[in-house]
Amino acid sequence: MPNSPLLALCGLKSFISVGLALLPLWWRVGSSEGLRPSLIVFICYTLILVFALIGPRIVPMLIPAEMEVGLVDSLTRVSRYAPAPGSKSLRLYAAGNEWESFQVVVHALYGELKNVKVQVSTLVSESGAIISNRNIKLYREFSVRIRRPTPGAPIDWREIPDILVPFKNPYTGEDLTSCPYDACPFDVAPGENQIVWVDIHVPANAEPGLYCGHVVVRSERKVEALRLELVVWAFTLPSRPDFRTFFLVDEWVLRDTYGLDVQSAEFMRLIRKYYLMLVEHHVNPGYFFDGIPEIGPNGEAIFDTLIPGLGTVAENIEYYMGELGLDLFMVPLWTDWPPAALRENRTLARRYIRDIYEFFRGHGWENRLVVYVVDEPETLNNFSLARRWGMLVDEISPEIAYLITLLDPYVKGTDWSSVKELEGYVDLWVILPGPFYNKGQLWRLSQRLAAGEEVWSYTALTLNRPGPVWQIDYYPIEYRIFPWLDYVYGYTGMLYWCVNFWTRRPWRSVAYRFWGQHYNGEGILLYPGTTEKVGFDGPIASMRLKWIRDGIEDYQYLKTAEKLGISQETIKEMISETAQSWEEWTKNPETLLETRKELAETIENTISD
Repeated sequence: MPNSPLLALCGLKSFISVGLALLPLWWRVGSSEGLRPSLIVFICYTLILVFALIGPRIVPMLIPAEMEVGLVDSLTRVSRYAPAPGSKSLRLYAAGNEWESFQVVVHALYGELKNVKVQVSTLVSESGAIISNRNIKLYREFSVRIRRPTPGAPIDWREIPDILVPFKNPYTGEDLTSCPYDACPFDVAPGENQIVWVDIHVPANAEPGLYCGHVVVRSERKVEALRLELVVWAFTLPSRPDFRTFFLVDEWVLRDTYGLDVQSAEFMRLIRKYYLMLVEHHVNPGYFFDGIPEIGPNGEAIFDTLIPGLGTVAENIEYYMGELGLDLFMVPLWTDWPPAALRENRTLARRYIRDIYEFFRGHGWENRLVVYVVDEPETLNNFSLARRWGMLVDEISPEIAYLITLLDPYVKGTDWSSVKELEGYVDLWVILPGPFYNKGQLWRLSQRLAAGEEVWSYTALTLNRPGPVWQIDYYPIEYRIFPWLDYVYGYTGMLYWCVNFWTRRPWRSVAYRFWGQHYNGEGILLYPGTTEKVGFDGPIASMRLKWIRDGIEDYQYLKTAEKLGISQETIKEMISETAQSWEEWTKNPETLLETRKELAETIENTISD
């Protein structure tokens, strides 16, 4: 249904084009019957046809552009072509040292909007306290194409917004202009939306209370100001969350995409930018390419190697573990490196692992080490290999956590007995919850928790159903609710296999192809920013990474309540409408946001008592 006079006029094009096709026939018939139309009628008819062909391009320049603007929460996904949603005011809630987000929807009602700019003012409380707009970051949302939907996807859009291009260069603070993916100012085509994502970081020392400000949207013809309110709770989140993470950056995909030598200073500085982007979103990369000690001829770990463009290996590790306070470091081991580590080079491998352990123990970080070698064992041979690696790690120190990922509670050709052989060696069980839930085997992980071991979750493809699925054409809430469900089961972290497994055209296609299916967004939480595309080389965040960050902060609300003496049973009851089991969890963002608000109010009341 047309939503403007312009679109109605454009609709005449097809009708009149038929007349153009019939014109020669009309002329011949009229001539044979002596009814040749007059020259004036013919000219008028021709002018109408010409207008039908070029009118759609001219009319937008003649009709004054009308701009509609609205504010929506961060979990509402807005289509480029949908009617403009949103309200003229919005109230947000956040604790100290927390990120809170929302979206600004700019809709071109009639003509094209030109040179649109969006700004967010400093927020001021009733007592005069401020949250400076230097704590506020703006991004323009760009869409990716969905050529084939993910199996079972509930969203059937052909284009889905996900890429967040910043208004300013994150490394210099300068405005980004004259790039193909220029964020601001921007134009909006008639009948379309452009959405702007806004991140607000509440300082750790922010005074509790209600803060007010405005979102100002300017086009060449109109200026509109919308009211923004932010309630800051009377508690503060820690700098590093209790929820543990391990999200890997693939250095080889990064190398191929940027065309750099992995030993160059340029590459080392680039990969650190990717690590820091994850850390900013409460995510630990876990494995650090610039923190790998070389192995000497006798197995000794060498920490004084200088990494081009950065510091020594020791200095880089100290930066991540000390200055940034990250809580996990993967010991650089693989099934084929060091070579024959479980056979003739076992002594060499033991020396290498022990040296790394001693380095970390010297800093008081020994409980941050993780060995992750065997991934998703499914055969008896794989489980035997996993057990032998566990034995090797155990010989060195029980303080080194041995991690194993489990795709399914049953091994091909056997039962849980193969997994049971790992008990006593595995310290950190990372499971795909869906298959365990579907087969009634989650109780086995409860036993591991009772034994003092740790359990995490992970996700891949759509295998986690009926639990949340991390694909672009699934609901936004599925990215945010994972830590809620982990809390329900006593799990304390999450692993994700890759954040940059890009296609050859990552800004257009995000399809991971597997068994003839497309899994849209699988292995991609960041996009490759380049000077040619956005004005700088470095990572571009996805909306999905923002939802993951918000879910981790939600988990911290749960842990904050627990640390104040509220029992886990009481907390689980409070959040039962939002997260009850891997099958029973809300798809409604309003339910999650309301539960979070009630949880914050409970925390405040407990603090004041």
